[in-house]
Amino acid sequence: MLPALALFIALLMLPAFAADASGASETYSVEGYVIDTQPKGNMPLEGVTVTIRIINTDYIDVTDPDGFFSVSVPSSEGLRIKFTKEGYTLRACPNVGEQADIDGYLPLSLAGLEPDVHNTYRITSGANGMQAAVMSTSYAVVTGVISYAGGQVIGADVVLISSSTGSIYNGSTDSGGRYSVQCPTGEYYLKVSRNGFVSSEPVVITASGTTVVPTVILVQKSSNTYFGLGTAHVLMIASVLLGITFSASMFMLARAKGDDLGIIDDTHVEEEADDDEIPVLIR
Repeated sequence: MLPALALFIALLMLPAFAADASGASETYSVEGYVIDTQPKGNMPLEGVTVTIRIINTDYIDVTDPDGFFSVSVPSSEGLRIKFTKEGYTLRACPNVGEQADIDGYLPLSLAGLEPDVHNTYRITSGANGMQAAVMSTSYAVVTGVISYAGGQVIGADVVLISSSTGSIYNGSTDSGGRYSVQCPTGEYYLKVSRNGFVSSEPVVITASGTTVVPTVILVQKSSNTYFGLGTAHVLMIASVLLGITFSASMFMLARAKGDDLGIIDDTHVEEEADDDEIPVLIR
């Protein structure tokens, strides 16, 4: 009786299991190849970060030595894609639009492609084909102004640190507080420092072409003042006064010693001479 009841209950639950299975979310794969254009010919490009964004979620893969990538995503619609590698810029990619958003993502359309049995979309040809994603070397110039409450900061050190490799590129501000640093295209942390000022917080920038960074404002370090003078000026004045006081003291001491050694009592000597005088007899 009990086995029959269990079988009956299992049969009743089959439609519910089927409904759950049919409503399960599908997973898709977006695959392709990235190549580097060189004078000697196209070469697979390793180390390219391929990011696909759906709404505010990113799905990422990095190309292997063959330039191949495969990104798993939960949807085949509403995709945006970005290819990033320091010193490289995407020149062309099949099924990818040309108008980037504020974060550098390009629209990716899978509408004209047929997925395979595993829901995999191949958006490019192979690395040796004519329809691979093409990237090439590129450089950027990062410019901007460093200022503070009193005007522009002269001689500030400007440092760009690559977010992917840690490479460092340096520059400094001129008499107008302006700087210009050349670097490979990519994402960087910009830091500014100067003696007498609090160093700036890192600013994340994407260097591409001529990149103008909003003005970075530094804050002067606080310093103690005495009678309106800074600590350095007070110490300088104190050392001068100390030197004058020491010189005057030495002069007075030397004069006092000179008085003790150089004054002779002539009157006392004459009196002693008179006492020793031999009387002369006159006949």
